[in-house]
Amino acid sequence: MPASLATLLDPSPRRCAQALTLACALLGGLGAQAAEPAPPLPGLLVSYQVAPAQRLALRQALRQVVQTRLKTLKTQGVLADYRVLFSRHADSDQWDGLVVLTFTAAAQQARWAELEREAPAALDPATLASVVQLHSVPVELVRRQHAEAPEPSPVVLAIPYQSLVSAGDYLNYADAYVIPQFQGWMNEGMAAQYAIYASSFPAGRGWSHLILVDYRGDEGLAARNATVAKVRARLKEQPTWHAISESKARVRDEKAAVVADDITVR
Repeated sequence: MPASLATLLDPSPRRCAQALTLACALLGGLGAQAAEPAPPLPGLLVSYQVAPAQRLALRQALRQVVQTRLKTLKTQGVLADYRVLFSRHADSDQWDGLVVLTFTAAAQQARWAELEREAPAALDPATLASVVQLHSVPVELVRRQHAEAPEPSPVVLAIPYQSLVSAGDYLNYADAYVIPQFQGWMNEGMAAQYAIYASSFPAGRGWSHLILVDYRGDEGLAARNATVAKVRARLKEQPTWHAISESKARVRDEKAAVVADDITVR
C-alpha cells in the first residue's frame, strides 16, 4: 500500500491531523473548486424558539419587524447580507426561527450591539416575551459557494456539527471530503448553494460548525438520498476522497438537522 494511502487509513488519533493535511495536499486530484470567502467574514446566528401556539406570530415578526431593521442596517453598510429561516415543523427540541447575519467587518458587530440595547435580538417587546429559548452565536463564514442560477424558493437544511479536531483540521476535512460532495450535488441540480459557519467561541456550545445547504425546492430535497448516493459513488473513484471516506479517524459528530424555508423578503 502506498505510504500516503496508509497514512489516510491509519485509525489512530495521532494520525488524524496528518491525514487531513495530506488529503488537502492531494486535493487537486478531486478536481474540486475553491470555496469562498477568504478571509472569513464575521457573522452572528440568532435562533428563536417559542411555544407551538406562538409560531405564526414569530414568523410574522421575523418577516416584518426584524427584517425591517435588518434592511436598514444593510442599507447603512453594517451588514454584508442577511437571511431569515423558519423551520418547517414544530419541534420542542429545535429552533423555530434562525436569523443569519454577515457583517462587512468585525467592527460592525458593535452596531448590532447598539440595536440590541433597545430591541434584544431585533424583536419587538411582545414577540420577545413569547420566546422561550434564544441563542446568539458569533460565527465566521468560512466557506460558501452558490450556483450561477439562484433558487428563488429554496428548502434549507441546517446541519450542526461538533468538531473533534482543531478548527484548521476541520476545514481541511471539509475541503477534501465534504465540499466535493456539495459541488457534486450542485452539478446534479439538487442543491443551489452551501455555506459553512464556524463558531467563534465554541466552548460550551452544542455545536462548533453549522452548515446550511439550499435545495432546489421540494423536488431537490426529495432527490437528496438518491443524489447523495450517486455523487459518493462517483467520488469513490478518486483515491484521495475514497481513502478519507474509509478512514476510521473521527473528525466530527453530527447533530440533529432542521428543515427550514427561507422567508427572507427581498
